[in-house]
Amino acid sequence: MSKRFLSTVLAIIKAAGVEEDFKTAEHFHIRIPNQPFMDVVIESWDSPILKGRRHISVAHYIKINGDLVADPEVEILDDGFPIHLQQVLLYTQVAEFNENEKLQYYPNRWSAVCGFLNIWSKNLRSQEFTEAAKNLKTRGKHENIKENLIYICPSCRCKGTLPANYCEICGKKLPEDAKQERVH
Repeated sequence: MSKRFLSTVLAIIKAAGVEEDFKTAEHFHIRIPNQPFMDVVIESWDSPILKGRRHISVAHYIKINGDLVADPEVEILDDGFPIHLQQVLLYTQVAEFNENEKLQYYPNRWSAVCGFLNIWSKNLRSQEFTEAAKNLKTRGKHENIKENLIYICPSCRCKGTLPANYCEICGKKLPEDAKQERVH
C-alpha cells in the first residue's frame, strides 16, 4: 500500500474542504489548478464489488493531438492499495478481481507502482497542491465560478469544462441546456 500517497491525497481533499463529498458522493470529482504545474484531478466512487469501499483516481491530464490523456493516472482503493497506473506509453495492472470477486495482485508490479506513488506524493507536496486546494476553498466552492462548473456532454456522456463549452473528448459544442454539475 502507498499510505504516503493516500495521506497526500487526503490532505489535498481536507484543504479544499470537501471531505464529506469525497467520502459519500456517488461520483466525486475535484480539479485543483496550480500554475505552473498541471492541474491535479481527484475522483472517488463506491466500489461496485467491495461493498463499503471506495475507489480513488488521481491524475494529471495533458493534451495530445487535441485529446486529453491522463499522464499519470492511478486508481487506488480507499486504504491506498493500488489497482492500476496509467501513463502515456505504459499501463500497469497491479491488481484485479478474479471470478470469485477476490482481489488478487502482482507483487512485482505492486512494488514498482508504490515506489512511483511515493515519488509522486513528494512532488504533489513540494509543488504545494495542498495550498492550492486551500485557495480553491477560500474562493468559495458554492459561488458560480466558471472554472468550477462542468457540463455533461449528451453525445458521449463525458464532461466538458467552461468557458469553452466544448466536450473535451468528442469535440462537440455543448448545448446551452446541457446538464450542469458543480466541481468543487
